[in-house]
Amino acid sequence: MSINQVGPTDESAERDLPPPPIVEVPGVRVDEDVDPMSTSFLFRLWTLPCFRDSTLTGVASGFSVGVLRALRTRNGRKGLDVFVGLSAVVSGVSWVYCRANYRQERERAEAMVALALDPPPPPGTIDEVEI
Repeated sequence: MSINQVGPTDESAERDLPPPPIVEVPGVRVDEDVDPMSTSFLFRLWTLPCFRDSTLTGVASGFSVGVLRALRTRNGRKGLDVFVGLSAVVSGVSWVYCRANYRQERERAEAMVALALDPPPPPGTIDEVEI
């Protein structure tokens, strides 16, 4: 170990640490695909569900309305303001709508998998109940 090194040089010590516990807040559901304690998802936003579609929808609508506004008023600054503002609003609304559909679809798929793994008894049969 040289003078400039403060701690152990072996990276396996860091990899052996358990992950931080997930803090559960009553009434708030945390998606399993994003760890709430990690910020690493900021470097891979395109992998998040609905990010790409909502961003492209917002940019396309903001651009088209911003260009029309700039042509109508002959002021590029107003067109740019409309582009930025409308892009943010449409992207946010599109994100919320897409995530709601994503959650519903995932819950529907989980219900179908649960049904396939544990089918209901055929009609006319009675399950025995232990007393």
